[in-house]
Amino acid sequence: MVTIRVTGGTRAQAAITRIVSRLKDFRPAYRTMARFLEGVLSDQFDSQGARSGRQWAALSQKYGAWKAKRYPGKGLLEREGTLRRSLTSGTSIHAVREIGRKRFVFGTTVPYAPFHQEGGGNLPQRRLIDPTTGDRKEMSEIVRRYLTR
Repeated sequence: MVTIRVTGGTRAQAAITRIVSRLKDFRPAYRTMARFLEGVLSDQFDSQGARSGRQWAALSQKYGAWKAKRYPGKGLLEREGTLRRSLTSGTSIHAVREIGRKRFVFGTTVPYAPFHQEGGGNLPQRRLIDPTTGDRKEMSEIVRRYLTR
């Protein structure tokens, strides 16, 4: 239990009371954070990883030729769009958006996502979720704005 005693102005007391009250339920901040991350990941797909400073590895020549014939114009990790939709739209059936009072989980249930995120074997790593320092600062700022508004 935390006890805070403020003497003096009622404005300071009201501000601290608001902050303490908001510490009990972060859902509004988490919803904002989910929308922010969806935009970040949309940019990550559009830039083929370059947004985070790590351009995704190109497809192998053989697979690239096969994909170009069957899925013309589709970018890396976007053959049918399932993975992208799951990370850029909370309404996707594969989207994971668990928003609780003090818990936030963001991700995807697409089974092959971890293999791209981590790489391994013949599959190069193509980090889907790769927040920059600026992204981390913005997520902290989302929480700060929520607590102090």
